Amino acid sequence: MLGGAILLVDLRLLGIGLHGVPVASLARSARPWLWASLALTIGSGVLLFLSEALKCYENPAFWLKVAFLIVALLFAGLVRPRFTRDASAGPVRFSARLAGAVSVLLWTGVAAAGRGIGFW
Repeated sequence: MLGGAILLVDLRLLGIGLHGVPVASLARSARPWLWASLALTIGSGVLLFLSEALKCYENPAFWLKVAFLIVALLFAGLVRPRFTRDASAGPVRFSARLAGAVSVLLWTGVAAAGRGIGFW
């Protein structure tokens, strides 16, 4: 759910799909899903961490995931909203496309590092 709420807006910022929908409208519609799924994800992540705290603490992939997560959350809360306020349904500016690409890369880093926890 979290990935879908983020990816939907980021792909629109990248100019991929939903061309007739303004970015601002799409971001506003996805926002409740984003924050609700983020709360569930963080809650379940804390419980998972508590079940194997020592193992995670010593795992470099865990710390990489935490770093990616912090940067991705800061980006989603502070930077990305500047580009999702555009009310037009037309083409997206280059800076907004760049913001969408950075967001996708950050969240991909969170997911990849999370998968790496089990392999490290």
